[in-house]
Amino acid sequence: MYQPRELLTLITKKEINNEFGRVFAEAFAHFFRETQNVDRIFATGICCSLFLSHIKLGFPSDKLRTYIYNVRDEHPFIEFDCKSYEPLYSRMKERDILLLNNNIEYKKTTASKEEIFETFDFITNGQ
Repeated sequence: MYQPRELLTLITKKEINNEFGRVFAEAFAHFFRETQNVDRIFATGICCSLFLSHIKLGFPSDKLRTYIYNVRDEHPFIEFDCKSYEPLYSRMKERDILLLNNNIEYKKTTASKEEIFETFDFITNGQ
């Protein structure tokens, strides 16, 4: 069993920056007030950052799918619906989010509200 960050390190073959997925994970932790498992929070946050990386910077879809496929069994994503989008968004302290590009390099990128909601849709609609 791998922790969410360890799994991403294996898939990308690069050490994962601790900032990656943090903005989303912190919003989930504040919204759910620790009623969810910490690893589930991080797995969901990392997946959000990976999806946003894919749509904004061309992060490879095969690596995104591999992460989702492997992490869900051990750390199922947090369940929420569209009624939670606005409260989650309001808990995001930053709009500049660390993402990965198509060469698996980090880049701080500003995400719009629409892009963040599209990311939430990706999670809630079962990827």
